[in-house]
Amino acid sequence: IGFDYEIYYKDIQALKSALDWYGAEYVFNVFETRLEPTFVFFVWLFKGFTHTYAYVFAVYSMLTIYFWYKAFKDNNTVFWSFFVLIVLLYVFNSFDQIRQALAMSIFLYSLKFLREETKNIKKYSLYILLASAFHLSAILMFVVILFTRFKPRIKLYLTIIVACYALGLVGFWSNFILLFFEYSFFYAQYMDLDTQIATNTGRGYIYTAIVAMYSILMYLTRKDRLYTNILFVGIILFIVASGNLNVNRIANYFLIVNALSVPLYLKYSRKRNFVLALFLVLVMQFEVRMVISECSGCIPYDYIGSENFERSRLRPRDHQWE
Repeated sequence: IGFDYEIYYKDIQALKSALDWYGAEYVFNVFETRLEPTFVFFVWLFKGFTHTYAYVFAVYSMLTIYFWYKAFKDNNTVFWSFFVLIVLLYVFNSFDQIRQALAMSIFLYSLKFLREETKNIKKYSLYILLASAFHLSAILMFVVILFTRFKPRIKLYLTIIVACYALGLVGFWSNFILLFFEYSFFYAQYMDLDTQIATNTGRGYIYTAIVAMYSILMYLTRKDRLYTNILFVGIILFIVASGNLNVNRIANYFLIVNALSVPLYLKYSRKRNFVLALFLVLVMQFEVRMVISECSGCIPYDYIGSENFERSRLRPRDHQWE
């Protein structure tokens, strides 16, 4: 259970009261609630139950797993795709970031309609609209339609990645993000300098190196411009984010494509045992920070079976960690 659990619990309780007091016309207004109508609908559907939040979480989780499975089955890589989701913590984060996790799973499935053998722009667009109904950020994924038109230039991509990394080392991106959000009307209210901005120069960059490596290998092996271009954009956004939660979450739409591209490379590579071993060593090094240290970035996570959870249902965001 992460910090979003507390927010969702409070939002759902507030929505239940608002549905009874104001009625559906007010509550289903996304500008009033800042939540998608689909989320409000599920709250309305289960508001008669004592633990409404548990039912809402369950529905989102089941839908997320369903679209993951559909995407991986079409990719013919069910086992390895779920493995990648686990080691890269997307499964773990989906327990907490339920709305975006579902939107990302729909986006992952929709990519089949951008591949040459099953290309259908109309269907892709419909699924992106469906994803945005669960999390508005998914609307940005319409830009991916353009990615099939550009042939990857591997040397140029590597040069850009290295340059962005160097700028991150000197704190350029942290200052850039700070300035951007300071003048952003919508996100300014969410800006917390202690948690939203950090210099991202540690193990996280090992992760970007992994992504870059597989992006290149995928293209060189299978000439797959779609996945390569998506992952390249994801790497850049991840570096530029410098620990900013909002930018990182956009980057995750692109980086979760690893769940499709990595298994494909392992499937077709003649040296997949060596590549898999290298992948595991590098990723597990990043996992040490995320799991063993019980910390996602600077934000500790807990689970519902822990002693902390038994003592208190929710852990406030301003909780003082020892």
